Amino acid sequence: MSNDKKVPVVVGLVTLIDPREEFYTNFQETKGMDLREQYQFNHSSALEMLAGETIIDLGVVEQQEDVYGTVDRMKEVGVELVLLNLPGWTPPGWGGIIYSMTGLPLLIFAPFALSGPLAMRGELAALGAECEVSFGDEELVKSFIDRIRARKLLTSLRSVRAGRIGGFSMGMHYADPGSADILRDFGIEIIPVDGTLVLHEAARLEGSRVNNFIAALQKNTSDYPEKIKPVLEKQVRYYLALKDLAERECFDFLSVQCQPEFSDIHGALCFAVSFLPAPADSEGEKKIIPVSCEGDFYAVLAGFLLHRLSGVSPFFGDIIMPFFDDNILAVQNCGGASTWYAAHSANQLENLNRIRIVNNIQGKCGSYGIDYLSPALAEATVLAMGPNKCGYWMAAETVELVERDELKPLLMDWPTLFIKADDARDLLNRIYTQHIALVPGNYAKVLGMCIDQLKWGELSG
Repeated sequence: MSNDKKVPVVVGLVTLIDPREEFYTNFQETKGMDLREQYQFNHSSALEMLAGETIIDLGVVEQQEDVYGTVDRMKEVGVELVLLNLPGWTPPGWGGIIYSMTGLPLLIFAPFALSGPLAMRGELAALGAECEVSFGDEELVKSFIDRIRARKLLTSLRSVRAGRIGGFSMGMHYADPGSADILRDFGIEIIPVDGTLVLHEAARLEGSRVNNFIAALQKNTSDYPEKIKPVLEKQVRYYLALKDLAERECFDFLSVQCQPEFSDIHGALCFAVSFLPAPADSEGEKKIIPVSCEGDFYAVLAGFLLHRLSGVSPFFGDIIMPFFDDNILAVQNCGGASTWYAAHSANQLENLNRIRIVNNIQGKCGSYGIDYLSPALAEATVLAMGPNKCGYWMAAETVELVERDELKPLLMDWPTLFIKADDARDLLNRIYTQHIALVPGNYAKVLGMCIDQLKWGELSG
C-alpha cells in the first residue's frame, strides 16, 4: 500500500544567492565556473530531495526586491514551512525579512558552503525564529518537515466533533475523558448521545432499507447462518441509525458503550463497529468513521489520528494473546472491527467475501458478530494512548502483519490480526491499556513527534 501523506505540509523552497554581479564575473574569470548555473542545478537538486512532499517552487532569488515578491507568493499559496536553500553567501537580512513578514518555521539547507548559512542562522536566532540548519543532511530535512506535520495534525483536531454513545463500560475509568479537559487540550468537542436515542432512531428506519442490508450480508459474506434470530435485524438497525446520526451531527469519530446494556438487553453494536470505520457498505461509498468499544475515547482518538495520517480505515481491537517465541501478538475485537481488514481491498465485496457472520459469545441477547483473519502486510503502525497524572501518554510502533492461520483456532471467532514486532515484550511494556489502533504504513516517526509535543505541553499552549 502506498504511504500517501494525508496531512500535507506545504513547503516553500527558495534558493537565496549573492546579489553582487561582480562576484560572479570574478569567479568566472578566476575559476572558470558559472556559479549561477551551479546554483540553479543546486536548486533543482533540492526539489528532488523534497519529492513526495507538497512543494511550492519559489525559484532562485538574487535581489532584495524579489524577496518581498517571494513573501507575497508564500502568503498567496499558503506556505507552512520555508526551506531556505543557501548554496553560498547571501545577505542574512533576507532571511530576517522572510521570517518577520511570515512568522513561519524555517529550515536552512547548506549543501556545501558554510559562511552564508551560518550568518543566516545568526540572523534568525536573533529574531527568535523557529529555525534549524541541515548541513546537507536530507534526513534532518525530512524530520523537520515531520515535526511541522505532527504539529499540524494535532492542531487539526481543533475542528473535530466526537460522538460519545452511552457512557463507559466494564469499570474502565481510564477510558473516560473529561469533556472540558479534552476541549482545552485538544480542541475536540465531545457530544454525548444517550443510548435510548439510538434505539429510537433505529426503530424509525424503513424496513426495506434494513432488509436490503441484511440481504447483502447474506449474499456476499463467506458464511451466513441458516437460521437467523430476530436480534440480527436490530443490530443492523443500530448500525444504520448510528451511520445516519454521524452524518447528521457531523461526527468525525465515535466511542460506543455496548456492554452491558446493548449486549444484554437490546443486541450488541458489533455491526456498527464493523461498518462505520469502513470506506463502503452495501449502500455505497461512505465517510470513514473510526469507532471504539467500551466507550474508550482515547483508543478511538488514536484511530482517528492514524486515519488522518493515512486516509485508511483504522483497526480497533484488544491485544489478546502473546506468542513470544515469534514476537507475535494476537489482536482481536469481540465481534466487530473494520471490514476493510478482511481483505485490505478498495472493493467492499472482496472484503465481505472473506467475512463470516457468527454467533457472538458476549452478552445475553445471542447477538451476531463478524469473523475474519487479516491478510499479511509488510508494514503497519500501532498506536495506543491514554491519560496519566502528567496529562497523556502515547506509544507508537511500526510492526508487520502476518497471516498465521494455524494460530487462529486458538482464539475466539472474532476479527483478528497478528502483529509481529521487533520485541513484543518491549511493545507491551510501553502500552498501558489493552486497546490499540492500527493502519497500514509507517507513521511512527511523525507520531513520536506528536508524543514529544504532548509531553512538553505545546498542544495546550
